[in-house]
Amino acid sequence: MAIFDFDVQRPFAVLDNLMKQWERVLVPIYLRSKQSNERVEGVGTGFILHYENRYFLVTALHVITRIGESGRDAYMNLNGHAAAMEKLLFRKSETGDVAVAELYSGWLQEKKIRSLVSVDVPIKKPGTALSMYFAIGFPANKNVLDRRYDKLKVEMFGMSMNQLAFPVETSISNAIFLEHDHEEGYNVDNELIRGHVHLQGMSGSPCFLVRQTSPQNEEEVLVHYVPQIIGVLVEWHKEQKTLVVAPIDIAIKLADWFLANLPN
Repeated sequence: MAIFDFDVQRPFAVLDNLMKQWERVLVPIYLRSKQSNERVEGVGTGFILHYENRYFLVTALHVITRIGESGRDAYMNLNGHAAAMEKLLFRKSETGDVAVAELYSGWLQEKKIRSLVSVDVPIKKPGTALSMYFAIGFPANKNVLDRRYDKLKVEMFGMSMNQLAFPVETSISNAIFLEHDHEEGYNVDNELIRGHVHLQGMSGSPCFLVRQTSPQNEEEVLVHYVPQIIGVLVEWHKEQKTLVVAPIDIAIKLADWFLANLPN
């Protein structure tokens, strides 16, 4: 019989551990402040996709659009390395609100980035899918850098969600709808918490479905939990307590364009 050390007093510990394992694929995206050249503020989240031995930055299209319309410099953090978001070509899906850019070898060398942590494609789907979802990203109001005051505030936020049977109105093709109450939830110790975490800045975050795998033989007794990426967080409907996720297939299709048109 399979035995899993699951603490009923801390049912969210599984999700917390998964989030910690996958946080390194995240890319916080910053925009220079209108008020000061010394200050940058969180504007969105991205993540790295590894596909056909090439690396791609995935985020929400409206994050890239906002950067372009602002006329201000944008930056991102790749595994602890700050890099200006320049010389990158984005392919865009208007119906999916997704944008993808290749992090090509010349660009990585110029930025002195030697390694990346990524989500691999093809997407593996081991074991059995559970009704547990999570997303991780960087809320804008909790991510600020201001050199005038030596102020550095970087905070990742993870949240668990349930899938909704009834969709909200959206223009996103084949959208996935997830329920999340940002005003009330539980922490990893199963304690009720109340407070406002504004999800602006979470756009572009990866969303995962949790899967459960059974022991492979009689000697193995642990049940394993593994995440399967399902899409990109693109909308937050606050009043309906609903998040809208664009399917990951949209990002993969955009990456296919680079493979077909810009061979290594």
